Order: sequence, then C-alpha cells, then structure tokens
Amino acid sequence: MVTKLSSTIIDIANIQTTLKKTLAEKLKNYQLVKDEIFEINDNDAYQMEYTCTKEMDGKEKNLFTCQRLIFIDNKLITLTYISVANSSKQFYKDALSIFETMEVF
Repeated sequence: MVTKLSSTIIDIANIQTTLKKTLAEKLKNYQLVKDEIFEINDNDAYQMEYTCTKEMDGKEKNLFTCQRLIFIDNKLITLTYISVANSSKQFYKDALSIFETMEVF
C-alpha cells in the first residue's frame, strides 16, 4: 500500500508511538513482540511485530503480524505479513526476505 502524506515533515518516533497506542486500543489481546526504527537507503523505516486475537469464521484466532512502514518522497509504503500465531514462523522468513528485497522506483 502506498499513501501520499499531506505533511512534508514526518516524525517517525511519533508515528511509532501513535501506532502502538492505536493498536493497543483497537485490537483484542494486542501484545507487542518487537519494534524498531531504522533506515533503508537513507529513508526512515519502522518495523513492528505483534500478536492479537480476531474473530474469523465465528471462532477466535490468535494472529501474528509483522508490519514495515517506509517513508520515501513524502509517501508511506506499508508492507504487512499476517498469519495464524501458531504457524507464524512457517512463512515468516520468506516474508522478511521479500521485505528486504523490495525496491521502490
């Protein structure tokens, strides 16, 4: 997903704080596993991993999510990997490999 931002000043630490707070308020059983701010080709990036519970097909499922946000030329690029928590490592390494090899033109 690519979103053009209206502001030309992006404070990644503020985005990190706001996103974690919003997810904690909106998602059932939200649990932050890991998060970090870093740079990709001189562009700010933020990656977080978390678990939560969501109703699917009338049953509650424990989900694992890895989400990466990259800010390039006043655009927000979001990459997301979601799986059932118990099988989160099955394709996790493949998802991270895809995240690492993505190029933006």
